[in-house]
Amino acid sequence: MSDVATDTSETRVARGAALLDEKLPGWDRRIDLDNLHLGSKCDCVLGQEFANDALGPLRFGYDVGLVELFNGDEAEATRCGFLAERSDDGVELLTAEWKRLILARRGGAS
Repeated sequence: MSDVATDTSETRVARGAALLDEKLPGWDRRIDLDNLHLGSKCDCVLGQEFANDALGPLRFGYDVGLVELFNGDEAEATRCGFLAERSDDGVELLTAEWKRLILARRGGAS
């Protein structure tokens, strides 16, 4: 397991994207990039993906709500790029990296 403190936002987002690819294929086409922001529980990647899917966390192997997606393990959520380890700087870096990755997957089109 890697050390979150030394992981780049790119590494963490790639890890989170791989998890989403495995559990929620096509997630990257469903994200609204205009509203994407990791500082918002509703507009972050997971918030958008599960907005209308109360059973979404079950696909991750959890039988609890979105708040407990990682069983309260903020370190694991941070390791996967879903939470920032620092305040606003980290949130903005992660938001930008998720947008970059999604745009790259979409062939540069928004």
